[in-house]
Amino acid sequence: MRKVAFWGLSLVFIGALAKPAFAQQPKLPTTEIYNAYMAAYNETDPAKKAANAEKFIATYKDGKDTDHVAIDAMYMMALKSYYGGKNFPKCLELADKQSAMAPELGGEDKNLVPQIGLLCAQSANNKAKTEEWARKILTIDPKNLNALVTLSGLLADPSSLPADDAGKQKRFEETLTVTRRALAEPKPAAATAEQFKPIVLQLRHTECLVLLNQKKNAEAIESCKKAIEVDPKDSYAWYLTGLAMKPTLIAANNKYQDSVKNYNDNRDKGQLIVDDLKAEMAGALAAAQAKKDELIDVFSKAVAGGANGAAEAKKEIDQLNATN
Repeated sequence: MRKVAFWGLSLVFIGALAKPAFAQQPKLPTTEIYNAYMAAYNETDPAKKAANAEKFIATYKDGKDTDHVAIDAMYMMALKSYYGGKNFPKCLELADKQSAMAPELGGEDKNLVPQIGLLCAQSANNKAKTEEWARKILTIDPKNLNALVTLSGLLADPSSLPADDAGKQKRFEETLTVTRRALAEPKPAAATAEQFKPIVLQLRHTECLVLLNQKKNAEAIESCKKAIEVDPKDSYAWYLTGLAMKPTLIAANNKYQDSVKNYNDNRDKGQLIVDDLKAEMAGALAAAQAKKDELIDVFSKAVAGGANGAAEAKKEIDQLNATN
């Protein structure tokens, strides 16, 4: 499978990180607990804030006077601080420890942890963790667009494609299923049409690529048409369309070559038969030329787009022009 660019939907979820660290006021029954709590709450430096919050949890989590709401708030404060401070490895470490550090975490915060885990994994360029968190999110929310887009991009990465044919075909099917699930979801309210456009194009490119690899060329062309409807100058979609059309040109050329052989093999069969074979040969040649012209036109549109696929399309045109 060819490589596609990855576009995340992180912008949709960043707003959630700005929410208050807790939804209800925790009980802080002693001066010591109160001071430790406020030391984290009032700290403005992300690294120190996270460290103070973790220290609070380590010190008071198992205390009989500690309210779990305070532990939950400190956990979310630390997690968000690590993300905000761009300490993505620590953010991932904390996200993995949620059940141990804040076992009573619930509601919106518990659902937010996987989202933050996914953001941190993406930011750390940790593909294994990114896939892990995307899959976790989808077990909770099968229609989560961010997780679907993320997983689609990961599955389409050619560097992770299995070597065996059975493994490849299984990967193609999963990629196609996940990508189409993502395409079925509406634009998030928090994203503008312009922000959402490249995401849709990425998904269409992935769908088209998988169909090409499955040799479902007609379906691949239809998928690319939908990308071109979104952006008529999408050079990559035009390039992929051309690749999907190449087998029809090959078939037309083969038909012409067969008609030439048939003519040469039967030139002694009488004038009427020879004339029919000549007409058949001319028609096959015209059909093959028409397919060639159509394909050059499609690749030319990819070149005109000037982005991904343009250089490859130019090579295809040069090869077509070099043939008779």
